[in-house]
Amino acid sequence: MLRIINLFFRVYNVIYISHLNFFYKNVNIKGHVLSEGFFKIDVSKSANLNILGTIVLRSNVLLAVRDNASLTIKDNCFFNRYTSIVCRENIKVGKNSIFGEGVKIYDNDHKIINGVVCRDKFSTKKNYNRRFLLDWKWCKYIKRINCKR
Repeated sequence: MLRIINLFFRVYNVIYISHLNFFYKNVNIKGHVLSEGFFKIDVSKSANLNILGTIVLRSNVLLAVRDNASLTIKDNCFFNRYTSIVCRENIKVGKNSIFGEGVKIYDNDHKIINGVVCRDKFSTKKNYNRRFLLDWKWCKYIKRINCKR
């Protein structure tokens, strides 16, 4: 039974990657995409995806490249289950990178207008570093509260 499942995923992988290479001229795969389950690669028509070597995707991995963005993944990278990369500007993943289970990588944040989080508006540069520092201080504060218990 396990051999049938592995064969199914190999066929799925070949069909999915062939579909991307044939129908999306902005997808450049120089190498192999090996999968150990279902995954999703979502590339907008005005975006670029470059896979420059062999990568391994476990189940439920999402690689999303939005309008006018560029995602580059170099050789020998491993993405464990439930890993997501959502790119709205530019993300580069170096050689031999390993992502643990459930890792989420974004190069953007939702815009906040008058204290309201906008679902469909995003910020990629302005105030991004400042927001990260505020979130990091909040994480330290949460750790201090948890340590007292």
